[in-house]
Amino acid sequence: MRDIICYISDSKSKKMDFSKIYRRQTKPQTEAPPIPAPVEPQPAALGPVAAATSSKPAGLFAQYYSTLMDASKTPPKPLLSEPVPPPVVAKPVSPQGSLPTSPETLYRELVKMANTLVMAGAVGAPIDPAPLRLLIAQLIGAIKVEPDRFLALALQPKETGALFHMAHLTVFSIFLGIEVGAQNDEISVLGLAALFHDIAMPRFEHIISVPRRLVAQEISEVREHVRLGMAAAESLLAADPPLARSINHCSQFVHERCDGSGYPAGLKGTQIPIGGQIVGMSDTYDAMAHKRSWRESLPPYSVSMHFVRQCGVLFDPFLVKTFLNSFTMFPPGSYVELSSGETAEVVAINKGLLTRPQVRLVGPQGGPADSAILDLRDNQAVHITRQVGCAACAEPFPESKNSA
Repeated sequence: MRDIICYISDSKSKKMDFSKIYRRQTKPQTEAPPIPAPVEPQPAALGPVAAATSSKPAGLFAQYYSTLMDASKTPPKPLLSEPVPPPVVAKPVSPQGSLPTSPETLYRELVKMANTLVMAGAVGAPIDPAPLRLLIAQLIGAIKVEPDRFLALALQPKETGALFHMAHLTVFSIFLGIEVGAQNDEISVLGLAALFHDIAMPRFEHIISVPRRLVAQEISEVREHVRLGMAAAESLLAADPPLARSINHCSQFVHERCDGSGYPAGLKGTQIPIGGQIVGMSDTYDAMAHKRSWRESLPPYSVSMHFVRQCGVLFDPFLVKTFLNSFTMFPPGSYVELSSGETAEVVAINKGLLTRPQVRLVGPQGGPADSAILDLRDNQAVHITRQVGCAACAEPFPESKNSA
């Protein structure tokens, strides 16, 4: 089945209101004839979800694709729990401007802003919210244009620690907010909530840096970062109380889970605004995709399968499906081995074709063997067999056995 998202217009403002979203299901269709291998269905004919799932692979990917096909019967909740402040419109910045808009520069500015917030929060010094809101507005515009480059920047394996986590979480939350169809003002709050959410986490560095799993008492202490982070947001944004309230009304739900196992309130299901779940999923994704003091980073495939297993348990099925259709198992910047025996770097995602990104071949010394891009969507004779250097992905992918 395919989800159909209907945006219901507000009769007074005549603007599209994301809080009024409903999903319905199309009538069940008769099963299509089996698609002969090795031909993979094309998205133009079937749509992204159908194109990714019609071949019905068995074994390792079966649950993954089943999750994409299953349609939740529960309408999505409102994105945010209260109205949001008016958005800041990012104007083009000239070469002499203070914020050049290249992805790399904006990302560096984001890390710097995270550091500024942590330093100011430690002493309770209010900040001017204008540069902060402008940076987030520019990030939203830039991520809409070049999402792959921002995802690659946020997935750099060597970037660990609280400041980089804050930056990664902001990028992922903005990206996922865009993917679910939120408006710019709502995406802005998502990005700001993601940036502020862990502002108090450096205070617990002495606990989270220990090379082992935390014990119950340590976990209880670290969970205080939610309350301390909300207090810091109110203090830092004293000049803009509505903005601080909107941020906190999202960030307070980041660690809540659909089955009630989250914190601080142990909320369940529809009690959790979808905005909080977006930041929460982004937080989980980044935590698993990067190295921690007690474990190595997990490959994107393993992270994706975690969300498959927790679909409808910890996270809303609608968000999980959006995530699986947006965050590929082979994100830009990752390295893969092809069925030809060559190694390649993933440079772009083909949305809806989860195992067929665009790649660039890598030479023996690690540099590009050829500047040309190989689009696996159009090259059916070549497919990915495994992600290079990941023990969890050492087993060939089902595609190498069942289809091209």
